[in-house]
Amino acid sequence: TPYVVKCALENADGEFVIDEDKTLNLTGITDTTTSVTAPAIDHYVAGTVSQKNINGDGSTVIVINYERKTYTVSFVSAGVDGAVGAEYDSVTAKWGAAAVVTDPAKIANYRFVGWYHGTVNENKVTYGEAFVGTVSQKDDTVYAKFERVVADYVVKHYTENLDGTYSEVEADRENKTGTTGENTAASAKTYVGFTAGEVTQTAIAEDGGTVIEIRYARNEYDVVFTDESGSTDPVKVKFGATVTFPTAAAKTGYVFGGWTADGEAVDASAYVLGAGNATFVAVYAPATDTAYVVKHYTENLDGTFAEVEADRENKTGTTGENTAASAKTYVGFTAGEVTQTAIAADGGTVIEIRYARNEYTVTFKANGEVTSAQTVKFGGRVTAPADPEAKGFTFGGFTINGEAVDFGSYTVPAGDVTIEAVLKPVPAPEKKGCGKADIAQLLAVLGALAAAAGIFITKK
Repeated sequence: TPYVVKCALENADGEFVIDEDKTLNLTGITDTTTSVTAPAIDHYVAGTVSQKNINGDGSTVIVINYERKTYTVSFVSAGVDGAVGAEYDSVTAKWGAAAVVTDPAKIANYRFVGWYHGTVNENKVTYGEAFVGTVSQKDDTVYAKFERVVADYVVKHYTENLDGTYSEVEADRENKTGTTGENTAASAKTYVGFTAGEVTQTAIAEDGGTVIEIRYARNEYDVVFTDESGSTDPVKVKFGATVTFPTAAAKTGYVFGGWTADGEAVDASAYVLGAGNATFVAVYAPATDTAYVVKHYTENLDGTFAEVEADRENKTGTTGENTAASAKTYVGFTAGEVTQTAIAADGGTVIEIRYARNEYTVTFKANGEVTSAQTVKFGGRVTAPADPEAKGFTFGGFTINGEAVDFGSYTVPAGDVTIEAVLKPVPAPEKKGCGKADIAQLLAVLGALAAAAGIFITKK
């Protein structure tokens, strides 16, 4: 006698639905009890089989309920950087049902990628934000995968201002990226005149808010000033600062001409210090009004010289250049060579010009004939010669150009001189007869002369 065995398979909702494809058509002896053994169906577990009487009309039907098998899905955190972590959660679910678990707890600086079969992050289970996996025919383990997050960070560069504050060099701001949790890779730049401070790296924040600030201290350099008084001690001046120049020491005989650096003139009113030590040297131009004196000395009759103080000249010229002294003209004198010399800065230069007293010839004549001559210095006295004698003449003194000469006061002028002796002819005696009186007078004179000579005249 026929009878039927039907299999009711549990669906995902927990209901049992007969699967006609699994129906068994069996036979047995009428009015005997069936002895059905539940057939095995994958992923299902057969329930208890309720045996029945085999009806002679073939109406007997036995229904066997099959429950879905139950499996366990274990959720394990894969940790970070591929390491296997602890079990996060486990879900027991029937085959084909949804195994649901929320995403694992957030790990700082890491992003949850998803659930994967296998520890090498293979066979990703892609069921949305929360794991919804269909339970397979066996227990399963899935692993949570985390990846480090690549985040933005900023590097800012700040240079020191002259007042000690800092300002960002905005043109050099760097927008970088890096793996969160790892250190930044900021590096200092090179700015002329500045020295970078220590660069402190920090872990990159996931929110992209990491900022690295690098500060550059403004360098200080040694500044030295050198002038007539010497060199100053070094003064510290910051790069880019306006240099304050001192008042240069005065230099006698020179005019301060400004400051130089490396031989080049600088504008002391607005000089900005560059990147390096600096020495500023004062330059001096020779003064054009440096004093000097020109003295004139005329020769005395005794060969010494005396200054003509009234003719002393106070002059000026350029320090270091030659004087411009010139001789004067003095009647009866001849100027010696004028030696120019460099004008001393202290104004002490003196030029002495000496004038030799000229010598002139004084010629003495008598009756047109030269009787003697003398060489006499200008202004000197002439030595009177012996009175000239000439038979038949009487000496009448000396004259120059007809003027009588007083040798006690006469001085030689600026030129040769001719002095003439004046000779006067002796006048002839008058011719007339002699009377007795004249004869008597003559005899008396002769007698006196003879007596004076010890001669005595007597009459015979």
